[in-house]
Amino acid sequence: CNDIQGKTGSYTNNIKTIRFYILKRKNMRTLISSNVLNKFIDTIPESEYKSAWEKITDYRSEANLIKSKSETTFQSEFLAKIFDDVLGYKTSAKHNLKSSNLLVEHKNPNNGEKTEGVIIDSEGEVKVVIELKSIKDTSAAALRNKIRGGAVGKTPMQQAAVYLFQFPKSELAIVSNFDTIIVFNRKEAYTQEWSLFDMDYNEFKEFYLILNTNSFFNGLTNMMIMQSAEADKPIDQSFFIKVASLHKILHNKYKAAYASDLFNKFLGMAILEDCGR
Repeated sequence: CNDIQGKTGSYTNNIKTIRFYILKRKNMRTLISSNVLNKFIDTIPESEYKSAWEKITDYRSEANLIKSKSETTFQSEFLAKIFDDVLGYKTSAKHNLKSSNLLVEHKNPNNGEKTEGVIIDSEGEVKVVIELKSIKDTSAAALRNKIRGGAVGKTPMQQAAVYLFQFPKSELAIVSNFDTIIVFNRKEAYTQEWSLFDMDYNEFKEFYLILNTNSFFNGLTNMMIMQSAEADKPIDQSFFIKVASLHKILHNKYKAAYASDLFNKFLGMAILEDCGR
């Protein structure tokens, strides 16, 4: 949005600004928009956020040690510390298999491949797949890029997407290097991303709101994704017809300079509102 402010001017330039914004907006799209997150952020008591934040703080206190860990030696502990202790799932690393809803080292029955973790519902259906790498070997950028030792020709995100589509009722994929966490659905272009070591308290609240066990199993996570997708429907030609009509109405009613000023303000307010400002 900062790149767009100050670009308004003539009607032609305004239309170019809108088209530029739409293109930029598609590249900025997150899985769940800030507007939707703001609607639901207070549905969880502050005391619950603070209790979970304390556990993240404990995790961060071990950052130097965690950065030295390999994928295989730390993955079960990572799932237990973050998904069990912070987000409230029951991992098979800490609970007996029958009571667990996050299974560690889950084998795909179709081809025998293993993913580091899956979240299952009460019927045993896989709903979330989890792909892990170590921060020692894999930077945040490398979670998206090809890395040595990964599946040939696939980024960790792409590998997670393969697992995601192997389970017909799965909804989300999560990729992490024990610091960066990336969440995406079957439309892989739209993601949500955090750094466990660097996120502030407000960012943590969004992380917790989206991924905690109650939000996920009660349907809140999916509802927020759906509301964000609904709000992000492509802006079709009818929108530009409405913009042209507004421009014409203002110029028929007011002097040119004042009409242009009003039109620019309406346009600027619409863009800022869409950005959640």
